[in-house]
Amino acid sequence: MMGYLLTRQTFWIIPVVSLMPLIFQAYEGYAMKQSLSMGMDNLLFCFIGIWVSFVANAYHQKNALAVEVEHQNKLLTHYAAQVEKMTLMEERSRMSKELHDTLGHSFISLIMRLDAAVNR
Repeated sequence: MMGYLLTRQTFWIIPVVSLMPLIFQAYEGYAMKQSLSMGMDNLLFCFIGIWVSFVANAYHQKNALAVEVEHQNKLLTHYAAQVEKMTLMEERSRMSKELHDTLGHSFISLIMRLDAAVNR
């Protein structure tokens, strides 16, 4: 638990936890082998807690990034729909202008020919 909750301000606890059994050896009369074993166990569990903390932080970051990617994907889909709509409107406008210019020219030409034919 100490390793999991470890921060930069509480990093000093690792040497204390690993050396604490040596203090118990001096005052309680533990054997050196037993003290070293307890110290190594404490250190191992502290590092396991640190590892679990890193895994939990990575999991939370992954979830936050997944939410952000989903949001960006929705925005991209929305923008793609807007671009498609704008492209369609531009194409319609271009076709309308082209049709107007072509038909207008054809009708004017036809009217002028008819007028010329009537005046002959």
